[in-house]
Amino acid sequence: MRSFILLIFIFGKCYSRDVKDLYSFKIDSIKLHSFTSKKVIIYKYHDISILFDFNEFKQEFVRLSNRDYNISIVKAALTKINNEISKGDTAHFDQATFDKINWIPLETFLCTQMTEGKCLITDSNNRTHHLIIRVYGIMKNDRYIIWTGWRFYLPQISKWFLECTESES
Repeated sequence: MRSFILLIFIFGKCYSRDVKDLYSFKIDSIKLHSFTSKKVIIYKYHDISILFDFNEFKQEFVRLSNRDYNISIVKAALTKINNEISKGDTAHFDQATFDKINWIPLETFLCTQMTEGKCLITDSNNRTHHLIIRVYGIMKNDRYIIWTGWRFYLPQISKWFLECTESES
């Protein structure tokens, strides 16, 4: 019952601002599981920080470094986090590195990790969130679907913090 009331409250908050542009949508919640990784990466993503298992994060970076888009930037970031983790159990990474070139290289990774509940999130007040809200939506213009995907929200905050595109035209 408590979860239902929370979802109704969040639905009202989300609809009041960021869901209005969606033609149709459905809302569910995801419980983020605590993890006991020996090595952790703290990924600063705008107003939030996302904590991941370092090895999974590193695998994604290695995969990105084998592509031909922005290889030098990805390799420099990989070198930085490897150097940091060699000195302790935590490395830090900031999305601002990629914002300069308007690139979100980890969008698929972030969406997958959040959907599977394999991360933790802290907000700008350093408060840990174990529950996130996922909204699946469809945007239309007059006649055509122009975007489908997910938006992720923290409870009691009406602005989404991550948008994951499934398709767009």
